[in-house]
Amino acid sequence: MDKNRYDIFISYRRENGASTAKHLRDILTSKGYRVFFDTDSLRSGDFNRELLDVIKGCTDFIIILSPNALDRCVNEQDWVRQELACALDYGKNIVPVMNDKFVFPETLPKDVDAIRWKNGIAVNIEYFDAMVEKLLSFLKSKPHKNKTLLWVVAGIVAVAAVAVILAFFIKPGSEDEGGPAEDTAVETGEKAGGIAPEVKTDIASAGDTQTSQPGSDVQVSTSQPEAD
Repeated sequence: MDKNRYDIFISYRRENGASTAKHLRDILTSKGYRVFFDTDSLRSGDFNRELLDVIKGCTDFIIILSPNALDRCVNEQDWVRQELACALDYGKNIVPVMNDKFVFPETLPKDVDAIRWKNGIAVNIEYFDAMVEKLLSFLKSKPHKNKTLLWVVAGIVAVAAVAVILAFFIKPGSEDEGGPAEDTAVETGEKAGGIAPEVKTDIASAGDTQTSQPGSDVQVSTSQPEAD
């Protein structure tokens, strides 16, 4: 595990603080922070020491103070106590997030007693967004930019730029290009009607006598001189 991989460490009691801790982890992660969200199931064996190494590498330490969260700190082996003591010892920026029913014990072990003097934030479900904004103002670490998103945006801009350049240099065809096609269409249309232009001319110059041609709608007139 890379102990310098995270910006924020979240400590909590599983029985009362897990939902709040997970919700904050999801929000902070979505905003670009690298958050370590520990679980009680991971607190065993050599991983115990690694948890403390992660705290040493973080800038901010958030502790969820749910009801009775600090009562078991009288036990030197209690992991919330060890995590909090490590954060205090290494001068981390500690931000308590307190449930409305949380109350500090009358006494705390010396290595964690300083927590009671830290500025905290009260959990307010009704104004949760405002609470998150206040929490962000307490943090010293800065969010990381989403490099994948930046590459996607850069790609879209590049494609758009190429499209503009191509549109500028590749001009549309001139109107004259449609001329021959239109003339051809007219000529074809006339022939499709059944009478070619030259036939119409011959008909116009013929006489007045009309002769019907079988299978044709054209009548031809022939002029005859009157008999004496």
